[in-house]
Amino acid sequence: MGLGPAAAGAPDASAVQAVLGRYFAAINAHDYDAWAATVLPSLAVNHPRADWLRGYRSTVDDIMSTGTGAIATVRYRSLQDPADALRGLPYSCISWQTQLPVTGLAAGGLVGAAPRGATRGTPSDRPRRRATGASARRWPR
Repeated sequence: MGLGPAAAGAPDASAVQAVLGRYFAAINAHDYDAWAATVLPSLAVNHPRADWLRGYRSTVDDIMSTGTGAIATVRYRSLQDPADALRGLPYSCISWQTQLPVTGLAAGGLVGAAPRGATRGTPSDRPRRRATGASARRWPR
Protein backbone atom coordinates (compact mmCIF):
# COMPACT_ATOMS: atom_id res chain seq x y z
CA MET A 1 0.00 0.00 0.00
CA GLY A 2 1.39 3.37 -0.95
CA LEU A 3 0.84 6.74 0.65
CA GLY A 4 -0.46 9.64 -1.40
CA PRO A 5 1.91 12.61 -1.68
CA ALA A 6 0.04 14.72 0.90
CA ALA A 7 0.01 11.87 3.43
CA ALA A 8 3.64 10.76 3.15
CA GLY A 9 4.96 13.40 5.55
CA ALA A 10 2.20 13.14 8.16
CA PRO A 11 3.41 12.14 11.65
CA ASP A 12 0.86 9.31 11.92
CA ALA A 13 1.42 7.97 8.39
CA SER A 14 3.07 4.65 9.31
CA ALA A 15 0.55 3.92 12.08
CA VAL A 16 -2.46 4.55 9.79
CA GLN A 17 -0.81 2.53 7.03
CA ALA A 18 -0.26 -0.40 9.44
CA VAL A 19 -3.88 -0.40 10.65
CA LEU A 20 -5.29 -0.27 7.13
CA GLY A 21 -2.82 -2.94 6.03
CA ARG A 22 -4.15 -5.31 8.72
CA TYR A 23 -7.75 -4.40 7.80
CA PHE A 24 -7.32 -5.23 4.11
CA ALA A 25 -5.14 -8.30 4.81
CA ALA A 26 -7.97 -9.73 6.91
CA ILE A 27 -10.46 -9.12 4.09
CA ASN A 28 -8.15 -10.75 1.53
CA ALA A 29 -7.58 -13.75 3.82
CA HIS A 30 -11.34 -13.99 4.46
CA ASP A 31 -10.48 -13.96 8.17
CA TYR A 32 -13.42 -12.53 10.11
CA ASP A 33 -11.69 -12.66 13.49
CA ALA A 34 -8.67 -10.73 12.20
CA TRP A 35 -10.98 -8.19 10.53
CA ALA A 36 -13.08 -7.78 13.68
CA ALA A 37 -9.88 -7.09 15.64
CA THR A 38 -9.10 -4.13 13.33
CA VAL A 39 -12.48 -2.38 13.47
CA LEU A 40 -14.51 -0.57 16.09
CA PRO A 41 -16.73 -3.00 18.04
CA SER A 42 -19.85 -1.24 16.72
CA LEU A 43 -18.79 -2.01 13.15
CA ALA A 44 -18.18 -5.68 13.92
CA VAL A 45 -21.58 -5.97 15.65
CA ASN A 46 -23.27 -4.58 12.54
CA HIS A 47 -21.51 -7.17 10.36
CA PRO A 48 -22.09 -10.63 11.89
CA ARG A 49 -19.64 -13.38 10.92
CA ALA A 50 -21.98 -15.26 8.54
CA ASP A 51 -23.01 -12.10 6.67
CA TRP A 52 -19.41 -10.86 6.48
CA LEU A 53 -18.09 -14.19 5.19
CA ARG A 54 -20.85 -14.36 2.57
CA GLY A 55 -20.21 -10.77 1.50
CA TYR A 56 -16.43 -11.16 1.15
CA ARG A 57 -16.23 -14.82 0.07
CA SER A 58 -14.63 -14.03 -3.29
CA THR A 59 -13.17 -10.58 -2.61
CA VAL A 60 -9.50 -9.74 -3.16
CA ASP A 61 -8.59 -6.08 -2.56
CA ASP A 62 -5.57 -4.39 -4.10
CA ILE A 63 -4.83 -1.24 -2.09
CA MET A 64 -3.61 1.61 -4.27
CA SER A 65 -2.98 4.45 -1.85
CA THR A 66 -4.01 5.89 1.44
CA GLY A 67 -3.98 9.20 3.20
CA THR A 68 -3.65 9.80 6.91
CA GLY A 69 -5.43 11.62 9.68
CA ALA A 70 -8.59 11.06 11.67
CA ILE A 71 -10.24 10.05 8.38
CA ALA A 72 -8.03 8.28 5.85
CA THR A 73 -8.89 8.53 2.16
CA VAL A 74 -8.27 5.11 0.64
CA ARG A 75 -8.26 4.06 -3.02
CA TYR A 76 -8.37 0.35 -3.81
CA ARG A 77 -9.61 -2.20 -6.33
CA SER A 78 -11.77 -5.18 -5.46
CA LEU A 79 -11.76 -8.34 -7.51
CA GLN A 80 -14.68 -10.66 -6.94
CA ASP A 81 -16.99 -13.08 -8.64
CA PRO A 82 -19.61 -10.78 -10.23
CA ALA A 83 -22.30 -12.89 -8.55
CA ASP A 84 -20.88 -11.75 -5.18
CA ALA A 85 -20.59 -8.07 -6.13
CA LEU A 86 -22.80 -5.40 -4.61
CA ARG A 87 -26.27 -5.05 -6.08
CA GLY A 88 -26.02 -2.52 -8.89
CA LEU A 89 -22.29 -3.18 -9.49
CA PRO A 90 -22.18 -6.72 -10.92
CA TYR A 91 -18.58 -6.50 -12.09
CA SER A 92 -15.49 -8.62 -11.47
CA CYS A 93 -13.35 -5.53 -10.80
CA ILE A 94 -14.45 -2.36 -9.04
CA SER A 95 -12.23 0.65 -8.28
CA TRP A 96 -13.19 2.24 -4.97
CA GLN A 97 -12.45 5.46 -3.15
CA THR A 98 -13.63 5.83 0.43
CA GLN A 99 -12.92 7.62 3.65
CA LEU A 100 -12.30 5.44 6.71
CA PRO A 101 -12.05 6.87 10.21
CA VAL A 102 -9.00 5.57 12.06
CA THR A 103 -8.89 5.98 15.84
CA GLY A 104 -6.78 4.89 18.80
CA LEU A 105 -3.45 4.84 16.97
CA ALA A 106 -1.49 4.84 20.24
CA ALA A 107 -3.13 1.49 21.12
CA GLY A 108 -2.71 -0.09 17.67
CA GLY A 109 -5.60 1.64 15.90
CA LEU A 110 -9.12 0.69 14.85
CA VAL A 111 -11.02 1.36 11.64
CA GLY A 112 -14.56 2.72 11.75
CA ALA A 113 -17.38 2.74 9.20
CA ALA A 114 -17.11 5.09 6.25
CA PRO A 115 -19.38 8.12 6.60
CA ARG A 116 -22.61 7.90 4.58
CA GLY A 117 -21.93 8.91 0.98
CA ALA A 118 -18.13 8.77 1.36
CA THR A 119 -17.62 5.62 -0.74
CA ARG A 120 -17.67 5.61 -4.54
CA GLY A 121 -17.24 2.58 -6.77
CA THR A 122 -16.45 2.59 -10.48
CA PRO A 123 -16.84 -0.67 -12.42
CA SER A 124 -13.97 -1.94 -14.51
CA ASP A 125 -13.53 -5.43 -15.89
CA ARG A 126 -9.85 -4.80 -16.64
CA PRO A 127 -7.78 -5.09 -13.46
CA ARG A 128 -4.28 -3.63 -13.88
CA ARG A 129 -2.63 -6.15 -11.57
CA ARG A 130 -3.68 -9.54 -10.50
CA ALA A 131 -3.50 -10.34 -6.81
CA THR A 132 -0.96 -12.90 -5.69
CA GLY A 133 -0.78 -15.37 -2.84
CA ALA A 134 -3.47 -17.39 -1.10
CA SER A 135 -6.24 -14.90 -1.92
CA ALA A 136 -5.54 -15.10 -5.65
CA ARG A 137 -6.04 -18.85 -5.62
CA ARG A 138 -9.66 -18.31 -4.57
CA TRP A 139 -10.54 -15.91 -7.42
CA PRO A 140 -10.49 -15.53 -10.35
CA ARG A 141 -10.57 -19.08 -11.56
